[in-house]
Amino acid sequence: MSLFASLREAPAPDVAVEFASNRVSAASLETRGGQPVVAAHAAEPLPDLALVPSLTAANLHDRAAVAGALARVLERVGAPRRIGLVVPDVVAKVSLVRFEQVPTRAQDLEQLIRWQVKKTAPFTIEAAQVSYVRGLQAAGTSSSSPSRGGASSKSTKRFAPRPARTPGSSISRRST
Repeated sequence: MSLFASLREAPAPDVAVEFASNRVSAASLETRGGQPVVAAHAAEPLPDLALVPSLTAANLHDRAAVAGALARVLERVGAPRRIGLVVPDVVAKVSLVRFEQVPTRAQDLEQLIRWQVKKTAPFTIEAAQVSYVRGLQAAGTSSSSPSRGGASSKSTKRFAPRPARTPGSSISRRST
């Protein structure tokens, strides 16, 4: 099964957790009468400057405060098996990349993605980790539909240690 198919067929997360500069919040859903409803929600404030959203600098300045807020929020919404993570827009960069011709070799495609993303990435592409899923090819053409991608800072990557595996290219700075 392809990565894209497995993402499409995977069950939705039980809980969504949002990290913002001033709070950690979460909501859980359940199905009632065939409709999704909010089963529980919680929010915990964060001290000033505990979490400072940034694409190119450290985000997490008070790990104990953020971890404590996360633990309290999850205690109130339940212990989920899967979590959907919501982060501020400034900690992730999403790119749509369209190619006239898509290389058949994975190594060549990764090089082409790096070259395209290098033009707009706010960090050196050499320090990036790249993963991707090929886009769909338009019928009757050799061009590919846009590949979606994202970029996250090294501190976001530290908090969520595996790079996102979404359709497209995911670019994350390496942890140091």
